[in-house]
Amino acid sequence: MESNDLKIFKEVAENKSISKAAEQLGYVQPNVSQRIKVLENELEVSLFKRTNRGVKLTKEGEILIDYTNRILTLMNEVKDTLASEKSEKTLTIGASQTVSAGKIPQLITDFLENYSTVLIKVKTAQEQVLMKWLESGDIDGMFISGKYEPTAFQKVYTYFESIAIVSFDKNVHQSKALIVNSDLNCVYRKKLLAYAKKHNQENKKIIEFDSLEAVMQAVQNGLGISALPLSLANTRKNECFHIQQLVEGPIEIHFIVRGEHEKSKGLKTFSGFLRNET
Repeated sequence: MESNDLKIFKEVAENKSISKAAEQLGYVQPNVSQRIKVLENELEVSLFKRTNRGVKLTKEGEILIDYTNRILTLMNEVKDTLASEKSEKTLTIGASQTVSAGKIPQLITDFLENYSTVLIKVKTAQEQVLMKWLESGDIDGMFISGKYEPTAFQKVYTYFESIAIVSFDKNVHQSKALIVNSDLNCVYRKKLLAYAKKHNQENKKIIEFDSLEAVMQAVQNGLGISALPLSLANTRKNECFHIQQLVEGPIEIHFIVRGEHEKSKGLKTFSGFLRNET
């Protein structure tokens, strides 16, 4: 029995839906169904029964969810204990692709000027996936542009990121399409769609890409317009980008950590650095 299968099982049980659990975990639905089937075959019981609204735990599933909660809690306690023993040289940070390309590289550069021995790893994924990683201790902290549960997570630092509309031509409104990240919760996607609606451009074709680099390449090729962090757009001026800063206020980006958990030395050092940033 794999711990990841228990995490998937817990997510399905909490959402009462395989498709919703897959979305939350960043998996495709068949993979989630397959892992549940593997778990059922191993335990030789049925864990869910289908309803008109999704799935519901069986009697055996109710027993397993109780043990699953205890097992995952113990695993998190082990991670916390080991995290406290980690070297000051290790730190894993999460951020969405677009957020990670804004101010974060400069923050890390400034941090390493004073703490050059720290090994930093930045993991990118959709924010709902990153939240799961943070909950389970797979990452030490994350930069987030969306909402988070203040009772579960602690805010360490906030900065503001201006947004730019980027295009190949100066005549933005003549663009062929709106180029967006495939993540429906991406704040830059939302800002671009709001901009298009405000300027009566909402009927334009929407083209989605999974990667930030693909979004930028599409704009450079004249396929359409997109919304990016202004700090990132300014670094790509030489790539035929026309940049228009949005007049609307900048977005807030928060660095959050788990609330009542032991922090690694690397995380404590990074958090202290961020708190001293102006």
